[in-house]
Amino acid sequence: PRDTNVSYELNIDKTPYEEVEFKSLKNDNTIRGTFFPAHTGVKSSDKTIIIVHGYTSNRLVKGRTPKLVEHFVPKGYNILAFDLSSQGKSDGDLITLGLNEKYDLLGAVDYLKSKDHAGDNIGVIGFSMGAATSLLAASESDDIQAVIADSPFRNAGLFLREGLPFFSGLP
Repeated sequence: PRDTNVSYELNIDKTPYEEVEFKSLKNDNTIRGTFFPAHTGVKSSDKTIIIVHGYTSNRLVKGRTPKLVEHFVPKGYNILAFDLSSQGKSDGDLITLGLNEKYDLLGAVDYLKSKDHAGDNIGVIGFSMGAATSLLAASESDDIQAVIADSPFRNAGLFLREGLPFFSGLP
């Protein structure tokens, strides 16, 4: 079942955020997320970090997103956290372990580039399947300038061979 709980409990005073939507570049799925603008005073920040969650998770990344927002937003970074296709509140019915999800991330990059200067300097933090997705997308986009890949799988075939029985109950 999808984890659609995307409620934020932030410890930052007056942290504004907006719910956003954009399209995946692969299959026209509507991708839903949250944009947290940086605390920079009057002008908008040109530095944005995109957070990419893992398998069966959502934009909260099991509680990591609020901590990242609390750390980076006061330092002048925008944060975009979104639900990959078929997870959280985004459209879709198939998880492809990064193969198609990279197009969701590339759609997020396009969205940021259309939003004032938020797309001028983009970094990505990905976790597990989101880390693999981030590496795939960064290899195809000059707009992604930095990637932090936390625990990506190095080989999808090996991951499926060892992980599929655990996740699915199938032999």
